[in-house]
This record gives sequence, structure tokens and C-alpha cells, in this order.
Amino acid sequence: MRAGILAVAMAVAPFGAAAAERIPCSVRLQFTPTAEGPAVAYLLTAQVKNPTLRPAEAVSLLMFDGDGALVGNSDASCGAQTGPLLGGDTGECGRVLQEVSAGMLSAFGTEVWTKIVNDQLDRLQRISACEIVGFRFVQ
Repeated sequence: MRAGILAVAMAVAPFGAAAAERIPCSVRLQFTPTAEGPAVAYLLTAQVKNPTLRPAEAVSLLMFDGDGALVGNSDASCGAQTGPLLGGDTGECGRVLQEVSAGMLSAFGTEVWTKIVNDQLDRLQRISACEIVGFRFVQ
């Protein structure tokens, strides 16, 4: 009986190991013009390989800083431009983590708005690695 359980655990381990692999990821600033003025989005992106045979539309991620400390978690949509990641495909997965609206610019003024944007960018740019903990497959 124990040999059977060990064989099942060994058969499952390779997929679990692939799903828990740390990959490079980063946050970049994206300016978006709006009627009220400029808005800012902080976009988390990673290149992800789908190791399964099923089309994946999103991944669940843990985010880490350069020292390996856990910073947070998120999901990220994959293949927004090209459709889901098919089995064996690699493509970009991303998510807007935070936004600073143009309304804040008019409410607080340029100096404070710029400080908020830069402070958030400094905080979010600590993210340098992501660990894939799961895939969301196309239904």
C-alpha cells in the first residue's frame, strides 16, 4: 500500500514543481490620458509557459522582492491580445495592480500627485520574481 502512495506522489510532483517555479516578473508604469487628465496604472507582467495540455486564461501568482521576501499575491490574465495560452505556449500574463486617477491630480495638485505616483512605483518595483501557484483554464 505504501509503495502505491509513493508512486502517486512521485507522479504528481513534477507538475507541482513546475507550477511553483519562480519566474522573473516586474511592475511598470503606464500613463493613460483621460478627460480629467493623466491617470497612472501599475502593470505587473510576467512571461509564463503553460506546462499543461489545457488552454490557460490566467495564473495565480505570489510576488517576491529581490531578497526573496513575499510581497503579495495576485492573479494575472494571459493572452489578452492573442487568446489563452495553449499547452506548451509561452506568453505575457499581466494585471493592473493599482491605479492613481486623474481626479487625484485635480484634488491634490501636481506636486502631491507626482509624489504619490513615485512612492507607489518605488514600492511596487521591489517585485522582481513571481511564483505560479495555479492556472485558471478556459471552460
